[in-house]
Amino acid sequence: MLTKTDLSQIKTVVQETIRPQIETLKKNMATKDDLKGMATKDDLKGMATKDDLKGMATKDDLKGMATKDDLKGMATKDDLKKLETGLRGELETGLKGLEKRLIEKIEESEMEIITVVDKHKEDKETVRVLEKRVDRLEDNAGLPPLPNQ
Repeated sequence: MLTKTDLSQIKTVVQETIRPQIETLKKNMATKDDLKGMATKDDLKGMATKDDLKGMATKDDLKGMATKDDLKGMATKDDLKKLETGLRGELETGLKGLEKRLIEKIEESEMEIITVVDKHKEDKETVRVLEKRVDRLEDNAGLPPLPNQ
């Protein structure tokens, strides 16, 4: 059986050697408060495994990619939509103006054609009248007909 002295010596050994190790372990262990925000087994079930990550990009792969700072001056989807809408409106306005000018030019050309056709009809009538006069003059003058007749 152990004597009081033996127990006292064991107590001393425990206090001097084992207790500091226990204190060190306690300091390094997480408390209940530390564990409150951590993931549970159920939370981790949907996470990617090592096998899932094999095909993913590595840090080295991502080094050449653009950063947020690189993209700051670039247009966003909204910017491009606004630009498209604006350009579409300008294009429609421009096309309507072009269509109006083309219609005006066509109408002007039609009027010029009508004027030229009318002038041609008048000239044709004038030529016919002049030919009749020449024929009468030839008949009255007793001249032979022109060589092209």
